[in-house]
Amino acid sequence: MSNVLHVTDATFETEVEKHDGLAIVDFWATWCGPCRMIAPILDQLATEYEGKVKVTKLDTDANVRTSARFNVRSIPTLLFFKQGRVVDQIIGAVAEGKYDAGLIIHEGQLTFQNQGLHLVVDLGVWWQEKTKLPLPLGGNVVRRDLGPDTIRQISRLLKESIRYSLDHRDAALAYALQYARDMDKGLADRFVGMYVNDWTLDYGPRGREAVRRLLEEGHKAGVIPSAVSVEFVD
Repeated sequence: MSNVLHVTDATFETEVEKHDGLAIVDFWATWCGPCRMIAPILDQLATEYEGKVKVTKLDTDANVRTSARFNVRSIPTLLFFKQGRVVDQIIGAVAEGKYDAGLIIHEGQLTFQNQGLHLVVDLGVWWQEKTKLPLPLGGNVVRRDLGPDTIRQISRLLKESIRYSLDHRDAALAYALQYARDMDKGLADRFVGMYVNDWTLDYGPRGREAVRRLLEEGHKAGVIPSAVSVEFVD
């Protein structure tokens, strides 16, 4: 039986923020493959450190409020709490000298200088120099067994939604700013533009090749256990 405690929006404050000690929160979702990969490690930690560290999991799909409070934008995300407060997040921990370096994602890419940190390597630039291709940051996938008609309809609706947000950028940006950290409107606009742009509407030949290349490299490195054959919806 697992010693990992499942928490919700309703129980998070009691179980985590009022916990008198150390706690780990795994922000996850049932559909997330990497989340499933780290689950056995968390189970092991919960067993080995029972009574010393409380290990918890929060389903981000079912508990949107808490996920938004802690600005969880990708999963799995692990947050460490001490006496109810988040500790050892990458930028703060490096700035305090706890670590020599850290890997920064999301808006931290644009704000790390504010903490007196300097850039070692931009992995987007590194990838482009290595492959001559753009770096894929994400994508939408759909189950093949839904059938071609449903798949094309889903693709059309997603594309229309993305195009609408690009055509109404100010309104979309105003919504995104609710969850921004340490960013003014100009910086937030630059950040959003990194993730939502013309590539989002249509990968094109180079974008599709970039996705294939990233998955191939991941498989070669052992990060992806099985080779992946990608089919793109036109």
